[in-house]
Amino acid sequence: MECFNKGKLEVCNGEDIKSVQLRSEGNKFDGDIVEYCKGCRSANSGLFKLVKDTPGGKDEKKPTKVTSTEIREYLKYFFTEDEIRNLGKEMAQATIQANEAEEQKKAAMAEFKDKIEKHLLVARQASRFISNGYEMRNIDCIKRIDYANETVTITRKDTGEVVEERKIHDSERQMSF
Repeated sequence: MECFNKGKLEVCNGEDIKSVQLRSEGNKFDGDIVEYCKGCRSANSGLFKLVKDTPGGKDEKKPTKVTSTEIREYLKYFFTEDEIRNLGKEMAQATIQANEAEEQKKAAMAEFKDKIEKHLLVARQASRFISNGYEMRNIDCIKRIDYANETVTITRKDTGEVVEERKIHDSERQMSF
């Protein structure tokens, strides 16, 4: 038995696989029944329910009232090995260009001053990205409001990572219909 998200999400660990029923577009638990591992169940909490061995194969327990909306959050984006390699090439090229401009500067110092600064800025930025291994970016997320437990959970769409869990704000207490 394999996890439905195998190879799709970084959080998928293939451990403790169980059958779950997904929410449908009507926000009811009548969607497809698939297999989720422990990692995927943790990352997608509230978007499914466990399927128990009851008559008819359905869990008789009523789901809590939960809403989810797609949002964008400004979060750390960790570079892939390819992106770091490309940033290294960019840094090397920018450094070479800066050195060439430095030699030309001796002949026409004022003319090339701006050009050097532009190349060095690119090199410093690429160097900072390589050193940190990430940059802050706007990342697509899901904002899940659990009115019953009065909590808000924000989950990255690209990795399934929960980036924020908190109590609901007063401005979020009004459910939309």
